[in-house]
Amino acid sequence: MKKYLLLFCCFFSLLVNAQIKPAKSKNERIVQSEKYLSLNPLSPAEPIFAIGPALGNRFSLRHEYFAELAYISKSPFYDYDNLISLSGARLLLQYRYHFLQRWKPILDYGTWQQELAGKINFFGGIEFRFKPFNFSSRRTYINETTHDTLFNYIFKAKALSIGGGIVFGGTINISRNKKWKLELTCGIGAKQKLVRFLNIPAGYTYEIPVAKDGHLIPRLEEEAGTAFIPSAIRLRYIIN
Repeated sequence: MKKYLLLFCCFFSLLVNAQIKPAKSKNERIVQSEKYLSLNPLSPAEPIFAIGPALGNRFSLRHEYFAELAYISKSPFYDYDNLISLSGARLLLQYRYHFLQRWKPILDYGTWQQELAGKINFFGGIEFRFKPFNFSSRRTYINETTHDTLFNYIFKAKALSIGGGIVFGGTINISRNKKWKLELTCGIGAKQKLVRFLNIPAGYTYEIPVAKDGHLIPRLEEEAGTAFIPSAIRLRYIIN
């Protein structure tokens, strides 16, 4: 966990020290960079509990870097069957590009719609995520050669999930001093999970049971490549 925290701090130092790039014209120049802290208050409600700070730097009118480091564990809101323990970290890195053009709306509802459009700042970006974690659970293992069975055997494993995708979102001011903002993001991506079991005796295997509801989401101990939807609602506080 310490090395991931060090990686996060090093990346944030780059965000903080990023210089404002010279613009081509006065209309494209930003007076100062916008550094901020943010937090996703709804992330603890996810199947895998994730909580941690995010740091960002919009160093020019169009360009922004974003990083989030979260601690992950079992969520108290879900039933995990035989899962005993879960702990790890999740690192998100994003580059964001802000769209400054204003398009004419398909439906015009008047002045209030124009004022709202002026307050919302839309952006698109690319995301990379890196999630190492450890877990332990109970399973029944069978040795087909000796016909021996280990009932409710506690196994331990290490896993690594790596993924990336594209995201779109927007921010809107929610305070008069423009220090607090609400950020919404959503996108699509793909990830690959690798699992290494640590203490399963040689010759013992188990068949992964089929879920009763027929869902296709891989279980925690399965190695699989899947699509996912990176989405979040974050509160942002400007620190400069």
